[in-house]
Amino acid sequence: RGDMVVKNIEDLNGKRVAVVKGSSMEENIVKAAKQNRIKIKLIYVETFGDMAKYVNDKKADCTIHDSDNAYLSIKNYKELTVGFPLTEREFIGWGVSKDNVMLKRLLEKYFIFARDTGITDKYWKESYGITFSEYLSILEYK
Repeated sequence: RGDMVVKNIEDLNGKRVAVVKGSSMEENIVKAAKQNRIKIKLIYVETFGDMAKYVNDKKADCTIHDSDNAYLSIKNYKELTVGFPLTEREFIGWGVSKDNVMLKRLLEKYFIFARDTGITDKYWKESYGITFSEYLSILEYK
């Protein structure tokens, strides 16, 4: 929230953190808190969407999100802001069976289409409030 500036993990000491029990977000914040010898209070919520709502409604001080969902949260809740990265950047990819040549070709065509038409930027702007290109720039991904 705008009323609470969080620039690093130490700023979370004594704070209430909204998470979904058993999620990677819970795992990452607990690990970071232990490594940095800070105390946090976990506030368990039902869904990932509830995490930002709890912060917005001041039922929690902060939450931890994947970067794309962080931007979705600040689009939906204008009083929220993104603080700092908690973990190293992770890369994900598509796994396609070697035998499924048709699916591989369709995915390749789609990604070329998305790049050439800018459809990914349009989708991201509608969904997250920023374009995919802006998102990659913020992450300093070249």
